[in-house]
Amino acid sequence: MADDAENLTLEEQRLAFEERKWADEFSLRKLEMETKAREGTWAAKLFSPLTATIMAGILTVAGSVAATLIQNAHSLRLEQQRFDATKDLEKEKFLSSKTLDIQKQQHEMILKMIGVEDVDQARKNLRFLAETELIADRKLAERLLAAKETPLIRPSSTGTSLSSILPTVTPEEFKRRVSEDAIKMIIGFEGGADGEKFESNRGRPILSSSGVPSIVIGISYDLGLVTPDKFQSDWGPYLGQADMARLAAAVGVRGAIVRGLHQQLQDVSIRWEDAVAVFVGRVLPEHAARLETSLPNVRDLPQHSYGALLSLIFNRGSSFSLAGDRYQEMRRIREAMAARQFSEIPGQIRAMTRLWPNMKALMDRREAEANLFEKGLGPQLASP
Repeated sequence: MADDAENLTLEEQRLAFEERKWADEFSLRKLEMETKAREGTWAAKLFSPLTATIMAGILTVAGSVAATLIQNAHSLRLEQQRFDATKDLEKEKFLSSKTLDIQKQQHEMILKMIGVEDVDQARKNLRFLAETELIADRKLAERLLAAKETPLIRPSSTGTSLSSILPTVTPEEFKRRVSEDAIKMIIGFEGGADGEKFESNRGRPILSSSGVPSIVIGISYDLGLVTPDKFQSDWGPYLGQADMARLAAAVGVRGAIVRGLHQQLQDVSIRWEDAVAVFVGRVLPEHAARLETSLPNVRDLPQHSYGALLSLIFNRGSSFSLAGDRYQEMRRIREAMAARQFSEIPGQIRAMTRLWPNMKALMDRREAEANLFEKGLGPQLASP
């Protein structure tokens, strides 16, 4: 009986142990199921270790991008501020330079206007400048109008100009060296055949079409490039004192200031006959002197050929020694003249048309010059 009782107690203990084991396993299973259920929700997935690692990486990249954008925006603002400051500085420098240039031109104009022999004429000249508002500085203009005395600067005749150091070609010599056909050709290109281009503007002053603005009268007579004495000598025999005094304000003056002066001189008109007289009697002989300085043996050419080269330098300048591709034909003309290979020159004149493929007027001029040069050589001299 004692043994049965002991065996029963052991069996009960075993059963009790099995019950506790199953109870513990059940609790563990239940906990696992609850854990899996929680892991299946969006919150669990969102805050899972893998997701948290990915999110941390995304946030790190986003932070880096944001920091870069902020830095770039800041750099852009600094560059914009630097650009604005530089632009404002350059604008101020430009305006200051422009103001100084205008003031300089105005002072030069005033000096020219009082550079006469007569005080009354000087006073009239200054009043003209002030009343026509050619002096932009209103306070200066008012002072000129209110001045009781007008200063006078006697014109000096000792100044040296380019024309004074060139060999002179008198009108008589000029006519012996240049043919009438050449003179007519040059006048035609500069003033128009029979003066139609000149007459279309009624002989009024015009603005130069290239380079620094200046006022041009007659046939290609640039007032901005002459001295008061030369202007007086060239035009004194043809224009009245009133027109001479008004045009004198533009002598030696170049730049933007002449635009206002140009408007004020539109009632000055020059006759075609006078324009031709000054052009043929004064302007062309000076260019002939430049031609003879550049090409010493040009006098050996016939009149037509001499005139063709005169037309060329009147249009292109005495650029026979300038470097660069643009002047290669001019240099070859100088070389051909020195070697007395005159027949080579028309080809070089025509070759220049490469510089103005879309400018018919210049191409026509070069062709006319080449033809006239060949006409001067004649059929025998023109052939190699």
